[in-house]
Amino acid sequence: MFIQQQQLLLQQLQPCKPPLMAQMAHESLPVPTFNLPFFEPAQGDRTSTNFSPLCELGGDLFTRMQMDHQQELQRFIFSQSEKTMVELEQKRRRHLATVLRVVEDRMQFVLRGKDEEIAILGRKNSALEERVRVLEMEGQIWKTLAQNNEATITALQKLKSARA
Repeated sequence: MFIQQQQLLLQQLQPCKPPLMAQMAHESLPVPTFNLPFFEPAQGDRTSTNFSPLCELGGDLFTRMQMDHQQELQRFIFSQSEKTMVELEQKRRRHLATVLRVVEDRMQFVLRGKDEEIAILGRKNSALEERVRVLEMEGQIWKTLAQNNEATITALQKLKSARA
């Protein structure tokens, strides 16, 4: 829209070279022209450059158009930078979420393995405790049997000594 307004303004003016572009005229480069009316300065004018005040206005218009274009470009770059920063932040968050998911999955896998290992060790521990109880009972039985055998031996020795 701004560019269309600038083009309409330029179409309403007659050709002349703006003062800012006068230096380029000495070079072999093409010089842009504007549709500004050309007026000859008064004969007593010492600052005569063969450009009228309207041509100087055209130069100011050209400068203004350049500044507006530069501002528009800066706004565009700024908005694109903001969009890029937002997209990068979103991408970083998605990547972080993916990394966290992978780490969490791996940790769950390791924890499941450890839980299974704990369950196996618990069953082994229970089996060993049961084995200890059985061995204690067997030990008690052997102790009782030994005491009975000792009592029998003592009784037999008393009988043998009483017969003799």
